[in-house]
Amino acid sequence: MATNTKRKKRRLLKASDLPPPGILEKLLSGHIFFEDEPSESDLEAAWNEHRAIIMDCIGQPMRSIAPGFFPVGATGVPVEWGCRPWGWWRFESKEMRRLLSGDASLADWTSGNFFGIPRCYASAEAHRSLVFESQADYLARLNLLLPGELERISENKTADR
Repeated sequence: MATNTKRKKRRLLKASDLPPPGILEKLLSGHIFFEDEPSESDLEAAWNEHRAIIMDCIGQPMRSIAPGFFPVGATGVPVEWGCRPWGWWRFESKEMRRLLSGDASLADWTSGNFFGIPRCYASAEAHRSLVFESQADYLARLNLLLPGELERISENKTADR
């Protein structure tokens, strides 16, 4: 696997650098567990205040973002290369991801979006029948990939084979 020797060393964050755990969870994943749903204005304010830190989480294992902040045993990557956190889709995306196949009338395009695709569908079967462009393809099409991100996406695809 190729490595990028020019990658800057990432400083570990302290819990005080991050928004409260429930809000961070919502801004990263779009879900919140064990806490009340934050208001839209609280989410937007937290996104605006912590955007740079949250975007810096892309491609980073949870344990290397802020040790002790995430639950014990949380070792995954909250936002993979070629993807964006829920907060980015909610507060910054300019358009929905393109529908590649399926009947567009089966989706409720007015219900808002979840990671760039419609939130509601006529049925579960309708949801399964629609194919949307990937987040990586959306970001590449709109020239929104981060510096070096395309190479990291390619490395991950090669490693997954």
